[in-house]
Amino acid sequence: MPGYSSPSPSPPTDISEPSYFLTSWYRPLGIPHCVSNGKSMGNPFVRLVPACTLSQSHYKFSGPDDYCIWAGAETRILPESQFTSGAASPNLSGDINSAPYDVVTNPYYPFAGTTVFLGVPVAMDSPLYARMSGDLVPGTYYNGHYVPTSAEVTEYQSTREPGLHLINPTPSFDFSRIHAFLSQSNRFISPWYTAGNQGQTLLLAAGFLFTTLYCFADTYYYRPPFYGSSPLGLRSEWLAMAMLPFLIVFAHKINFIDFDIGSSHEKMQVLHQGVAGLHLYMSLVHTISMTIRSIRERGIRYDFWNNDSYYTGFIALAPLIWLCCASLPIFRKAGYECFWILHLVAVGMYFGFLWLHCWDSLDGGDYMYATFAVFAWGVVLRVGYMIYVNLHIHVARVHVTPSGILHLRIPTKLRWSPGQHIFLRFLSVRPLESHPFSITTILNGNDQPNEMSFYIVPMKGFTSSLKDYCKQAGGRRDLFVLLDGPFGHSTPELRAFDKALLIAGGSGIAYILPIFQDLVRCRKGEVGAKTRCNKIELVWVVRSRDQFQKMEQYIADTIKGLNDDGVSVSFFVTGKDIRSEGIESSSDDDFVGDAKEKSLSEALPALWHAGRPNLPDIIREKSQIWEGRVAVTTCGSESIISDVSNTVAGVQIDILQRKTTCQEMYLQTDAYGW
Repeated sequence: MPGYSSPSPSPPTDISEPSYFLTSWYRPLGIPHCVSNGKSMGNPFVRLVPACTLSQSHYKFSGPDDYCIWAGAETRILPESQFTSGAASPNLSGDINSAPYDVVTNPYYPFAGTTVFLGVPVAMDSPLYARMSGDLVPGTYYNGHYVPTSAEVTEYQSTREPGLHLINPTPSFDFSRIHAFLSQSNRFISPWYTAGNQGQTLLLAAGFLFTTLYCFADTYYYRPPFYGSSPLGLRSEWLAMAMLPFLIVFAHKINFIDFDIGSSHEKMQVLHQGVAGLHLYMSLVHTISMTIRSIRERGIRYDFWNNDSYYTGFIALAPLIWLCCASLPIFRKAGYECFWILHLVAVGMYFGFLWLHCWDSLDGGDYMYATFAVFAWGVVLRVGYMIYVNLHIHVARVHVTPSGILHLRIPTKLRWSPGQHIFLRFLSVRPLESHPFSITTILNGNDQPNEMSFYIVPMKGFTSSLKDYCKQAGGRRDLFVLLDGPFGHSTPELRAFDKALLIAGGSGIAYILPIFQDLVRCRKGEVGAKTRCNKIELVWVVRSRDQFQKMEQYIADTIKGLNDDGVSVSFFVTGKDIRSEGIESSSDDDFVGDAKEKSLSEALPALWHAGRPNLPDIIREKSQIWEGRVAVTTCGSESIISDVSNTVAGVQIDILQRKTTCQEMYLQTDAYGW
């Protein structure tokens, strides 16, 4: 082939028909294009042998008239017709056994010795030898798709990668309707998912919109086969990996975000669950797109068994799906203790296989190092703080009340604020578990040791085991306990509001009571702090009056000595034993039940009502008759949190439209259903 040169092919523009390839080579067999005068082999001899002498199982031929050219480190297979005709084809019909030809070896398969295959000498690093061993050969075809060389892949990706397409402007929206919808749905309640407040919901919605547009706005989803990874898969991988450090930060009890924004870890749990959902979303997009890429090239079965990235990715995806699905309220509440143990096991499995999947590709290791650093920092802070808190041994005095409620008292030198909670770990009852409980007492205002008090309604799991353990000793026990905390958003800033509406549902009074006590004590001048709050109203919804008699005494002691109408208390009994309480039921629109006044103490009367309160009407009424800045604080079931949150959101819109008497309505919630 003296003087013959084959130009370098351009990358394919139509993957269905590789028209860019030299017509002189046999396309279906994937023949490289490496014959050129650019480099001389020292006049090697070119041998032509019938193709039928090669094994049909290793290399398929269209017929016995095809031929194999071998020269140096190059192996070429050509149909017989290409040897005698075609202006662009070399004419090899002469004496080819002794004619010298100028042939260039493929630079990706340099000459490194030869072997004999059915009497035909084949270079060990030649494309034919690689094809016979099952490897992909740059410059050949595989499953009808051209396999480019590394240089061709680099050239294609540097010249053919389209930029991000411009996003067309969206049509105008009726923003008032959008806000109205969000106001009604910002506390969407279902067994499958519980949304956060409106700010958290909007933040997560913005994250979902950004990740979706980042992945799908640019419609260049897949490259031609063998020209590199799917761009869609790469974009989704980058986003998923970038979420990992934030996913861990939001899960920690102590983290820098809490300090920066003044929130607490229970609020961050909403973002933790939301980011986990976005992480799963991007992981699924990545998995599906890379699976499609594999199917278009070698096939998913081949890649699963021969490519570490595929099988480690699929294995890592399994615990991630379990983590997100099992964390839904309907499953988590069914058995929290079991969920928590399996949650930790699944987290370990996920990060272990994720490390194997991406530690050495596309900066995946850097994101993993950052995630591990954030995790280690959070663990060190929490363990160090827990050791500091427990330098003094704490003993909990546990008592089972006649109504079945657990009353815990823990003498301590710790300081806490109203509305905070603490994690308790009992060494003699399920020592591997710790659970949060709201502190129902406030500091005594001096340097003397304080006493933490807890009222716990036994449920399934840990609290039930604690109750049974105490009953074995006659209903009272002194137990060693490890404290972790206190945590939570403290509420001294409520003193700066003019009015305060406190709403508690059932055992949610454990969170509301210390806030109520703090505001009343400030109003009475019993502590050094002062308050602007001149109107305090407590609304407590309880199933049975007998269930929380001790709480009634706390409330009576708190309001004792007040001689004005600045503090009011309303109780709503919703249980079936309403008539046994001596309260007549009725169908009043505002208070579903006829109020009968009963003296809680000689100092101040309290209103008892039969039935459930109409919380939205109560809140709207306060917005019309109260002036100044109003604070609404609530703790209770998901339905109570939802009603209060949505109503306050509606009142805030009314404030902007100047339809209310109050100038501001602030909302603070504490849900025990996360």
